[in-house]
Amino acid sequence: AMDILQQDLIEVFATQTAQLRALEQSQERLNQANELAHLGSWEWVPETGQVSWSKETFEMFGYVPSSIEPSYELYLKHLHPDCRDQAIESMEKALTSKNDFESQVTIIRTDSIERFCRLRGRTLYDDEANKQLVRATFLDVTDLMTAKQEAEQATATLQQTNEALREHLTALSHDVRTPLTSLKLGLGRLVDEGSVSEVGPALRA
Repeated sequence: AMDILQQDLIEVFATQTAQLRALEQSQERLNQANELAHLGSWEWVPETGQVSWSKETFEMFGYVPSSIEPSYELYLKHLHPDCRDQAIESMEKALTSKNDFESQVTIIRTDSIERFCRLRGRTLYDDEANKQLVRATFLDVTDLMTAKQEAEQATATLQQTNEALREHLTALSHDVRTPLTSLKLGLGRLVDEGSVSEVGPALRA
């Protein structure tokens, strides 16, 4: 029983070591994704419809910079249907309240790849042009979210393994204690019956 327990412990610890290594690698990818997150900016004049995108924003949507005329309608076209209405509502509230706004949006690039972005912006008033102005940034957090999910999954797997290890060790401990308990009870009965002198030679044999 002890040999089985030792072998099981070796296998479990080897598995845990591999899972810890995977968790460390996931954490490294998480840190790298955080450092390499793409940030794009854009500006919109609601009254005239004029929109300007930064180089990063063009690339984020899958366009070659300055290869197309950006517009608010084009931005909405690239939003995933599940978040489009919420994004429009958030923008309308910002224009009315003149407060900062923030929302999570999913964009669909020209190559049909979906990217998760954090949209942050504010409404301003251009005194010189006598017009309202919206300035915002897109932060592509797709890689960050993927790395975070991988790290969380690795952590959950490690926790499950630890729980399984505790249950396994408990079962093995019970298996080892059961015959020892029976032996002690048997010896106790022999002692009670006055047969101790017969037990010694038998055990030595």
